[in-house]
Amino acid sequence: MPLEGQPIFELANECRQVRREDSPIPPNPFAPNSASKHFVLVNFLQALLAIVLGNLAYFLLAAHFGLPRHRPFQPDAGLLVDFFICLGFYALIRQTRKK
Repeated sequence: MPLEGQPIFELANECRQVRREDSPIPPNPFAPNSASKHFVLVNFLQALLAIVLGNLAYFLLAAHFGLPRHRPFQPDAGLLVDFFICLGFYALIRQTRKK
């Protein structure tokens, strides 16, 4: 119940401030604005690099090894192979960044 003359959002803000200061419960790590901009940018660049390298490797290997050809805007075996190549590059990039 909001207090007389006090909007509900102001009361919610006061409750959040009291909880942060007095509560032993740690803040929610999945709450909005909890990730730093640097971490989000690094994660995005890692994913982008994995996709570019994976697609480049797929198109170079597809010609030499007869991998299934991917047709745009259609799910097929080539899309699945391309996905797993990109996933492999992403895992490799993440592992090398952790070291």
